[in-house]
Amino acid sequence: MPSEATAFSASRWTVFTITLLTGIAGLTTLALGIHAFIWPLGEALLPSALPTLVIILGALVFCASFLGAVGAVTEEKHVLKTYFAIGLALVIIQAVVAGVGLSGRGHIRGELEKSWNDNWQKHPAAIRNAEETYECCGFHNVTDRAYPKGFLDSCVINPDFAYTRSCEDVLVEEFRDRQYYLGVGGLVLAILQGASLIPTYYMFHRLDHPEGTAGERSRLLPN
Repeated sequence: MPSEATAFSASRWTVFTITLLTGIAGLTTLALGIHAFIWPLGEALLPSALPTLVIILGALVFCASFLGAVGAVTEEKHVLKTYFAIGLALVIIQAVVAGVGLSGRGHIRGELEKSWNDNWQKHPAAIRNAEETYECCGFHNVTDRAYPKGFLDSCVINPDFAYTRSCEDVLVEEFRDRQYYLGVGGLVLAILQGASLIPTYYMFHRLDHPEGTAGERSRLLPN
């Protein structure tokens, strides 16, 4: 059986390693959210609340991870307790968001059509960007709400487009893939953060007691 000091040290480095990884993941999530804002198709075809949520979660995960790493290094029980509380809340939120995202992949077709129709009426430049990016014309078919507006076959015969497939299927596949990877990534991050909470609890529980590991090590150190 490992000694209390060995178990405490292992917990400390486990928390530090996991929070380092989740901190990097938080920055990556933050960057993905920012990318969704500056990506023309994301801004046009995605609900603005989604990239905002991703940015907020990424920032919170990074800040919480930084707090956990500091607590592990300094062995400060109040910092560890704060990290534990925030981390537990984030694990629950991320699991719920990831679950909703994965379960909602079947609704993407309807959401995309609604966004397509709104943009076709108010922001046709977004339709043009989608058609140029995915080399397609229209939504359901090549004449369905296509850009340029005018004759039904304007997109097909226009030399700048002249694409022979519709955009619906390729867009649905693209956004389903993005939502899938985002959902799976969120679940993996939630599991990783959850794994750090057990050794975190052990650390501040031992530090809370005079007879805990920290106290034992202090008494054993020479004055």
